[in-house]
Amino acid sequence: MSIRILVLALLAAALSACGDRVRSEVRTVHSLEGGGLAPGETVAVVAGEARKQGTLEFAAHAEKLSRRLRALGLRVVDPAGNPDYLVVFDYAIEEGAPVTRSYSVPRYGQTGVAPAYSAGPAGGHGGAPVYLPTYGVTGYATHSYSEAVYARSLTLALHRNDGAPAPDTPPIAETTVTSAGDCGRLAPVIDAMLTAAFTDFPGPSGQSRTIDVPFEGDC
Repeated sequence: MSIRILVLALLAAALSACGDRVRSEVRTVHSLEGGGLAPGETVAVVAGEARKQGTLEFAAHAEKLSRRLRALGLRVVDPAGNPDYLVVFDYAIEEGAPVTRSYSVPRYGQTGVAPAYSAGPAGGHGGAPVYLPTYGVTGYATHSYSEAVYARSLTLALHRNDGAPAPDTPPIAETTVTSAGDCGRLAPVIDAMLTAAFTDFPGPSGQSRTIDVPFEGDC
């Protein structure tokens, strides 16, 4: 195998290992009693930014969030249906920041010599010694490559619906999810980030957790 082919194979393996999961940092601050909401209570999902409300993008992301809320036993309704709770949902992805990564590739060559013996009379080993070269790793070459890394974030703020606009009432639970990776679009990774957000939800208040979720999207 040539060094060029070996380098490409190692680089492909490294990228594959990084791209098979989404690692998220999750933190929930809450004042929920009993560790969660009562099954059957109603909740509506609204956008954290007015410009996103009603867009196709928000509708797609909100439906993915709604599936998680239903899995908790909640009933997702329209905001106009006087729900028990409102979830203010926001998301963002930043422009890619260049990151340089390095990796090492072994160099192979002659490492020395080892004695061997020619056959002597009648098949014995009394002949003159013969020295043969030995081969192995003689060192390592360091290579580097650059890629863009994108920072992504979700915010879920849960408010009791007391008739006031949600941003004007203090949340009873607020979850932030952050991740970073080489996928420059939010849509392929938002499922994994929402899965991380609802893993053991709500969890201990104020505790940060690192959660890996398999990446099944196509970036």
